[in-house]
Amino acid sequence: MHKTPKIYTMIFCLGVLVFVMIMIFVRTLSYDVLVKKFHIDHPILHVIFFDNKGLRSSERETSRRENNLGIDWKDRYPFSNMEKDDDYVLVRTLLTTINKVKTKVYEKENKLIKQINERLPLYVAAVEQGRRYEELIGWNIINPEWEIAFLPDGYLTSALKRNNNMKEYIDSVSFLDKHTKEMGGELLFVQAPFKVCKYGDSDINNKFDFSNANADDLIAGLSKNGIRYIDLRDEARSDFGVDQYHELFFRTDHHWKPETGLWAASVIAHTLNSKYGFHIDLNLFHEEQYEIKVFQRWFLGSLGKKLTLSRVEPEDCSYMLPRFPHEIHYEIPSLGINATGTFEITYDPYQFSSIDYYEKTLYEGYNYSDNPVIRFHNNQVIDGKRILIIKDSFANVIVPFLSLGVENLCVIDTRMFTGSLLRFTDEYRPDIVLIIANPSSYERPIDWESHTSFFDFR
Repeated sequence: MHKTPKIYTMIFCLGVLVFVMIMIFVRTLSYDVLVKKFHIDHPILHVIFFDNKGLRSSERETSRRENNLGIDWKDRYPFSNMEKDDDYVLVRTLLTTINKVKTKVYEKENKLIKQINERLPLYVAAVEQGRRYEELIGWNIINPEWEIAFLPDGYLTSALKRNNNMKEYIDSVSFLDKHTKEMGGELLFVQAPFKVCKYGDSDINNKFDFSNANADDLIAGLSKNGIRYIDLRDEARSDFGVDQYHELFFRTDHHWKPETGLWAASVIAHTLNSKYGFHIDLNLFHEEQYEIKVFQRWFLGSLGKKLTLSRVEPEDCSYMLPRFPHEIHYEIPSLGINATGTFEITYDPYQFSSIDYYEKTLYEGYNYSDNPVIRFHNNQVIDGKRILIIKDSFANVIVPFLSLGVENLCVIDTRMFTGSLLRFTDEYRPDIVLIIANPSSYERPIDWESHTSFFDFR
């Protein structure tokens, strides 16, 4: 007597599952064949893709970052003869092949998941409703794998685990410091702050998030080894205080704002002038020297995307352009960018062309996000100086501003640059090497085999 409703329920669920699978197949076939291959634009496609305008047209808006040229940096900047022993080469080749396969599988998996998600009817709406229901019933437990926490003022932050072994990071920086000094250059480590304030956030600092404890250990080790550093956590406390600390960052993203990047550039420039013989015009880093266009409610950060718009609001973002005369040559080899112009050429126009909270990541619009190598040449500064910056994503809103005050500046992201950093440094011959890193860059052990760990400075 009670089996019939169960059967109907099973049939209904099976029907929904079959319908979803058919829709994914139809939408995939329609986009890959009708839209992408034959460039057909027909009203029936508007019905099929009723919830996703981006799949209706073959003229889909894309970023230059999607056209990576795939440069083999290891071929251009090979490692030293110490890596040419037959047994070493055999092991290295095997491990490299394994890592490449793992990377390919990971990329294919992510691509497949993304395609299924965007071609699943009402996917975004379903996720938003799920988050809205969680809020309605008071379900405040966030997926632990996301490692996201709400700060008391409503800002979102990720949380980093404790790393009790900072020795390999300290040794790696010391190794590069020694090599740089042997070339006649200097090295300066720049500690970028994490969103959890070292001098506040007592409910999470060193309890749920250990970014500051890790940073303290690293700075202490570098200091003990005689390596100079700037701790921007202390500088931020001095210039902004604890109460305004979170305002330096985006509310829904772990990164800081471009205005904060301008401030950080001024702190670095001041140190370069006072301790390393540079003569950078510090007036270049005053905010009033810039025209600031505010894109209102334009940005949903990486943390906000996970919670969706049902739990958080989009936020404003800034597009800053110098008011003073300037001209820079800007080169990103991996993207085929080689241009001369004003500061505007350092922005990825794709990210600022339209609002798309889930497909676009506006922070990637600053300095075209993370790339293996970026070169700046300032055509209006003649100082004979060369700066090499090894950086993570936090420096993407620092280096364009800093480039306005020096003649030559080169940026390397060692997570993407797979060649020999030492060989690159020997060729570039910098006057100073800056390492700009936030605590998330040394949360996990260095992978010495893949040449894609930030602190692999060989």
